[in-house]
Amino acid sequence: MFTAKKEWDPQLEELADDVSRWTGNDVRPVAFSASDLARRSGAPLFAEVLAADLTVYGQRSWLQRQVGRA
Repeated sequence: MFTAKKEWDPQLEELADDVSRWTGNDVRPVAFSASDLARRSGAPLFAEVLAADLTVYGQRSWLQRQVGRA
């Protein structure tokens, strides 16, 4: 869905591996920039995060505004 490998990707992958090992749960991180979100605000992922009433990072209201659900 999202492209451009970022410089922090190796750290994110290591964190996901650690969390999987600690919890026994499958971890699949999703990283996106504000510009990614602007281009893909209609992606089902964002609607699902909001529908599940999750706050992944920062203010939930920010994500709601970005996907037009404020």
